[in-house]
Amino acid sequence: ILNHKVYNVTVYELTNLWDFLNAYFYYLTTNNIHINKCKNCNQYFIPTKKSNETLCDNIYKNRQNL
Repeated sequence: ILNHKVYNVTVYELTNLWDFLNAYFYYLTTNNIHINKCKNCNQYFIPTKKSNETLCDNIYKNRQNL
């Protein structure tokens, strides 16, 4: 018996920026991906460890996060 890996592939027909944003939002919500805003730099980031992280991975003064 052969082992076959089965992948679910979703194909989107994107004709403009609005279609891309809708597809991206759908991807984020269906895969439970969170977007947070950093308390240091006020930029948005995707947390790597916990969904409630408040600091991004950027390096700040003295090569450390504040």
